[in-house]
Amino acid sequence: MGISARSRILTPRMRVALAVTAALVALGAVWSAWLLLSPAPPTSQATSTIAPTPGPVPNATPETGSEVLPPDAHAVPEDRLPALEPAAPRIAAPLPQSASAENALVDGYPGDLGAPLEGSDVLDSSLAVEGEVLQFTLVARSDASGSDVAAQYAQRWAGMGLAPAPQTGTATSYRDAYSSVTVAADESGTGTVYTLYGVLRAG
Repeated sequence: MGISARSRILTPRMRVALAVTAALVALGAVWSAWLLLSPAPPTSQATSTIAPTPGPVPNATPETGSEVLPPDAHAVPEDRLPALEPAAPRIAAPLPQSASAENALVDGYPGDLGAPLEGSDVLDSSLAVEGEVLQFTLVARSDASGSDVAAQYAQRWAGMGLAPAPQTGTATSYRDAYSSVTVAADESGTGTVYTLYGVLRAG
């Protein structure tokens, strides 16, 4: 009995299956050709007959002319990193008074960590002091991109011995035992407005 005309019609699912099968067959052919045509890795025919040079004998007694030297109890191990200098307060009492200023840096503003970038326009700055803790804020505008602003401050703070802190959103933060600084930038059609916030402890 012959195959009916209805059974010869391929459904969309059957067409997809046939296309996938054809693609796999073609891929297998390519891989087979590559394996057949690629050169075999060279095999080494020569075997090294050089005996290994004996090393120093543990606990050997140094003799005249011997290269084995007694250990120096006062020598610093070569695999030990140099000790980091402990962090120190960057401000000292008496601290300045709490204040704010528009289009300028307020008196007592910490210019080492928080100075505006070169070419920036200062929009606002402020200090808030409580006990031995000083908080400072700077809002400024720059023609640099937000990523450049963050990179410049990161380079400055790393060069001053601060370590990067976990990033929160788009803000970039650095800190040590007595200092913490953060910068966040917002790009707009008139440039980049960035806000810098820091906390310093006197001791």
